[in-house]
Formats: sequence, C-alpha cells, structure tokens
Amino acid sequence: MRNGTLFPELWNGMDHWFADTLPNSLPGTPYAGNRKGLGLVDVEETENAFHLHFDIPGMKKEDVKIEIQANELKVSGTRNFEKNEKHLGFKIRERNIGSFERIFHLGEHVDLDSVEASFEDGVLSINLAKKPTQQPRQISIK
Repeated sequence: MRNGTLFPELWNGMDHWFADTLPNSLPGTPYAGNRKGLGLVDVEETENAFHLHFDIPGMKKEDVKIEIQANELKVSGTRNFEKNEKHLGFKIRERNIGSFERIFHLGEHVDLDSVEASFEDGVLSINLAKKPTQQPRQISIK
C-alpha cells in the first residue's frame, strides 16, 4: 500500500456499499451514493416540485444524458481528459474522469410530462413538478 491511500480507499469502499444497498428514491432520499465523485447531487423538495442540482464540472451538456423510463429518472454522463504531452508529469491527480450514472425512483407524485432540465456553469438542474393532489369530492346521492 502506498502512503496516503488508506483513507480514500476506505471511503470509496463505504460509498460503494451505500450505493449498492440504499436505493435513490424521491421523496426523502437520505443518501444518494456516488462512487466516483462525478454527478454529486442536491435534492430539494418544495410544495410543487423536486429540484435536483448535479455538480458536473468540466462537462458539456452534450456529455450528459437524461432519461425517464419505468418511473425512474436516470442521469448519466462521461468526463474524459484530453491526452496531451504536457500532462504526463502529474504528481497528484484528484479530478475524476470516467462515467457516472444516477438513478432515482420517482414514485407516483411526479408529473413525468413536465420534467425540465437546464445546464449552466457545470451545474445540471432538473425540475420535477409534482402532480396536483386530488382533493376528496362529495358525491351526491340521487
């Protein structure tokens, strides 16, 4: 083992375990695991919507894919570094490269037809409107 690698390996192992055992779910996702440090997300709930904000610095919107299928939201992408002669002398390289994939179970409260996404300054924002709550209605007897 090289000096300084114990703790990152320990944390990556714990992150891997949480990502595999605790599913992402809306509402109330207590932990949204991510193994590679790409696609870190904040999930905010308001009265009318869920707002997801992904940190994906160094990526372009063309590198990101958003899909909804079977009541799940899947956000994925790939970040690559250019191979360049001047980058061969790295002593430390902490910025993550590779792909990420985040899957959120949406439940029945999200209006799948009104999902909106925007991308600015390395932040992907996805707004998921909630379905209007149905109020009980009185039925008259004839």
